[in-house]
Amino acid sequence: NCTDVSASFSIDASIKTLFTCPISHEVLRDPVIAVASGMTYERENIVTWFQREKDVRGDGHWKDPITNVPSSCWMLCNNLLVKQWCNWYWYNKTRSANAPEATLVQSFHAIGGTMQQLCTCPLDKRVFMDPVVLLGSGKTYSRHALIIRDQALAAPSSYGHKICSNLIIRGWCVS
Repeated sequence: NCTDVSASFSIDASIKTLFTCPISHEVLRDPVIAVASGMTYERENIVTWFQREKDVRGDGHWKDPITNVPSSCWMLCNNLLVKQWCNWYWYNKTRSANAPEATLVQSFHAIGGTMQQLCTCPLDKRVFMDPVVLLGSGKTYSRHALIIRDQALAAPSSYGHKICSNLIIRGWCVS
């Protein structure tokens, strides 16, 4: 629960789940969201999965490796919120090459990271309730905050076809 950062939960396991590819189980370097499912993967791993599914099935469809949901949408979107935190992990790991390997938790806390920061929408500064990624930018926002912003600008909300769910952040932040 991101609203209670002092909660007693297994931060090591939670952060490892958040920052690792569910296919390779390695820390992400280039996290992308499979738009059809909203799941985050390492780009290289999901592209390989898509290709294998395409070759095996032969019908232009694929099944998500985690949700097993079939789709014909092969679109990927950068997950910049997750990438930001993974970059710090890799930076700390490189910087401390001669020291014991940095853990995800050490890297996360070394940059002053808190679960509250990870789970806060940059538009309304509230904990994500329905985090979505803008396909063009790869940035994560709350769906509601985007709607409110559009209303304030007196612009019609047109994000319905330009966003996808960020399930990794939703699973982490929404209790």
